[in-house]
Amino acid sequence: MRTYKKQNVLDAAKERISWIFDNFINVSVSVSGGKDSCVIFDLVHKEAIRRGRKIECLFLDEEAIYQSSVDIVRNQMDKPNVIKKWYQIPIKHFNSTSYNSDYLHCFNGKDEPLHGYQSDSIRSCEYTDNGGDRFYGFLQWYPKQFKESTALIVGLRSQESLNRYRAVVKNPSIDGVNWSTKTKNPLAHNLYPIYDWGFDDVWRYIYDNNVKYSKIYDCQFSKEYPKQEMRVSSLLHEMSFKSLVDLPEFEPETYQKLCDKIQGINTARIYAKEKLMYKVDKLPKGHNNWIDYRDFLLSNYPNEKYKSIYERKFKNQPNNNDVAKQQVRKLLINDWEDTAIQIDSKKEEKRIEKKRKWTNIL
Repeated sequence: MRTYKKQNVLDAAKERISWIFDNFINVSVSVSGGKDSCVIFDLVHKEAIRRGRKIECLFLDEEAIYQSSVDIVRNQMDKPNVIKKWYQIPIKHFNSTSYNSDYLHCFNGKDEPLHGYQSDSIRSCEYTDNGGDRFYGFLQWYPKQFKESTALIVGLRSQESLNRYRAVVKNPSIDGVNWSTKTKNPLAHNLYPIYDWGFDDVWRYIYDNNVKYSKIYDCQFSKEYPKQEMRVSSLLHEMSFKSLVDLPEFEPETYQKLCDKIQGINTARIYAKEKLMYKVDKLPKGHNNWIDYRDFLLSNYPNEKYKSIYERKFKNQPNNNDVAKQQVRKLLINDWEDTAIQIDSKKEEKRIEKKRKWTNIL
């Protein structure tokens, strides 16, 4: 249950950041070019300037991003008192727009990156040199590099989803600090000073403090995007199809480079625009229920390796229309990694039974 205090979220965030500088030798801020990371970077950087301290600015470049995001991060990296940690390393990024081209091999050294290399970027590290090749693997490896007390600050907000709220507050790594989580290194802690901010709090801070932000948000606002869909993350992400629809208008050069770089982009953009595939609102003609449609898609799935993964997972899940509808969406967006939708079989069965019970009563 939320407990509301008289203190506003801005004062609370400043108090938390001040506490971080009082208690940690190293302070690192993760940035992405998004609105939340713009706010947290500005707050932490101002405190660093006030104290005459340096902060680390960490950016793991995913390559398939907006040019606007690159510009924002460049602006942050070039500010005074900032230790630049811009990683452009050879990692694999899952491509949800194609059945055949599974991954974008970022910064592989074989072709020119989407937005080029930064002159001061880090292009090799122990993680990739020892076989590491995935985004989340890097985020687990990175905290292990510190040998002194380190605060790894992230602009994550719990309002965005219950999963994020649970991730932040369920298992604090520091007693009394419920906005902290553990890492693989006992000396390094993930900290979320703006975890209790709302969408409007973020934009109010940006406006009041004249914080530079990605103009993609202005484009999305002009298109009347819902709040939860206003994002500037990776353009290959499972939830980014809406971004691909308007990418030729927002950043035509980025769109053309992305089409040249990897398969599936234009097809995903067309179908996302027409809402034929990714919405999963109603059954197409010729199918009586979601189970029938799921089985049809599965039987025609072009990649045998991932088809077997789906078959194994679906076998252990309830075989009813509600679950099948979610499985259909997984097949359509090529989500064999279970990134976009997580199905809790037991909870789903209870929910369906409860729905059936009240339907009969009413």
